[in-house]
Amino acid sequence: MSIIIKLIVNVEGQRNANLHYDLTRRGIYYSARLITSQKGTVFKNDDYNAIKKVYSIWICTKPSPDARGTCQRYTIGKEDFIGSYNVDSKHYDLMTVVVLWVGDSTDPNYNHKLMKMLSLFFRSEISIEQSHHILTTEYGFQRTFLTEEVKMKSWARDIENEGYERSVKQGLEQGVKLGMCNTVKRLMVSMNKTLEDAMALLQLSDDEKRSVRACFAS
Repeated sequence: MSIIIKLIVNVEGQRNANLHYDLTRRGIYYSARLITSQKGTVFKNDDYNAIKKVYSIWICTKPSPDARGTCQRYTIGKEDFIGSYNVDSKHYDLMTVVVLWVGDSTDPNYNHKLMKMLSLFFRSEISIEQSHHILTTEYGFQRTFLTEEVKMKSWARDIENEGYERSVKQGLEQGVKLGMCNTVKRLMVSMNKTLEDAMALLQLSDDEKRSVRACFAS
């Protein structure tokens, strides 16, 4: 007997948790939009039984200290206020939002298998070589998958952010600009992107874009 699962999975990355809004609200908003946008594409007219469940996963790579190394799940549930009536959960369990706050080895939940893997992928505390070793021996990833280019795609912006903050404190702004320029070059080569496309993928600020363009023009 085969079972068909109707599911839309959405994965979003968020670097900084220091926002003027709560990330959980954004996740719920995105999920609701993914449900309403199905009308006219997944189903037509009033065929609401054809709605696919939305599973939205948010990975925050630079959360606040109190959130690091934790994970929350938000779902739609049923509660009987008067009497009891059985409703199949497939009719209301249509949206799940999962928020993962990635930490590092200083966090109490670091040894949780999923949290440790995410930390190895998205944090720059451990060198790429050490991360490769752990991911291959403990998680079974093939080394052909864990190339430096793949790591840079995942880490690029986080590494630049952390490198930027360290360098500003040390007064090494020129080194940060050069590192940012090299990251953009790697992305252009590995993903066959133009300069403007690569900077857009990295979500560079206007000032950072000007610095990168100046680097390429020199």
